[in-house]
Amino acid sequence: MLILRDLSDLGRDLRGRLVLALGNFDGVHRGHQALLMKTLQLAAQLDAIPGVMTFDPHPLQLLAPQKLPPMILDQKAKLQLLASKGIEVVLVVPFTRIFAELLPRAFFTEVLLEQVGVRGLVVGYNYTFGQGGKGTAETLQELGNVYNVPVEIVPPVTVDGQRVSSSLIRHYIQQGNMEAAATCLGYYPYLAGEVKHGDARGRELGFPTANVAVDRKLVIPAQGVYAVKVRWQEQQWPGVANLGHRPTFYEQGQLGLEVFILNDNVPELYGETIEVEFLKKLRDEKKFTSVAELKEQIKLDIAKARGLFYSPCI
Repeated sequence: MLILRDLSDLGRDLRGRLVLALGNFDGVHRGHQALLMKTLQLAAQLDAIPGVMTFDPHPLQLLAPQKLPPMILDQKAKLQLLASKGIEVVLVVPFTRIFAELLPRAFFTEVLLEQVGVRGLVVGYNYTFGQGGKGTAETLQELGNVYNVPVEIVPPVTVDGQRVSSSLIRHYIQQGNMEAAATCLGYYPYLAGEVKHGDARGRELGFPTANVAVDRKLVIPAQGVYAVKVRWQEQQWPGVANLGHRPTFYEQGQLGLEVFILNDNVPELYGETIEVEFLKKLRDEKKFTSVAELKEQIKLDIAKARGLFYSPCI
């Protein structure tokens, strides 16, 4: 997949050949996936190339940083998912104050037509664009009719009667409801981070853990103990993770993610970046009265997690 971070990098071989889905695509959830599928279909109909136009930074980071929510995915993970869905070109447009002041018609004519030469457009039902979000999906479709550019508006995707959205998914993750989040995402939520040296508490307890750096700009699951899958390069293993402050040992500990991998043949992971996929919350984090009590609970957590991994639902 080709990634362009400035519209001036758009070569003649692409200008006038792109069908673009427009949006932020945080999480690349099932609603976004419906947009991407429609983009592939429209591109095939027009003998064009399927692409995405998104923005960096997120518009809210510039316009209303106090309203910027934590992201479901970092940009690297988002781009990887877009590529996996068949998108061939992503335009990551720098979002500046000058760009933010473009009126809807100016965005359409000066950016989409003159700079990109767009062949077709796909947006969600609630898409807004232009200065102050004055343009809507219907506005875009009207402009498309004027300039002979087909514009497809994709209706909402619903799951259990609720419209799939990034905000709903963030709510599920922050509540620790990984099953509901996965139903909306089409995959289980995960965090990626570098394995760091810790204080060896897990090893002392007989359960050596990988201490994973947590990106606080991403949405963090509810604190607790989870059944997880750990991915590294082409390998994956089942595991049990504790996400929290370890109150048994610290009164005000820092938030940490510790993963005990349920496999005896794991290579040295210090300094490596791993992905921790959260499958199910097993229990809340709690303070134990003794180390022995904590060790017994860890054994129970491991047994429960093993039972889940043998379940056909995981």
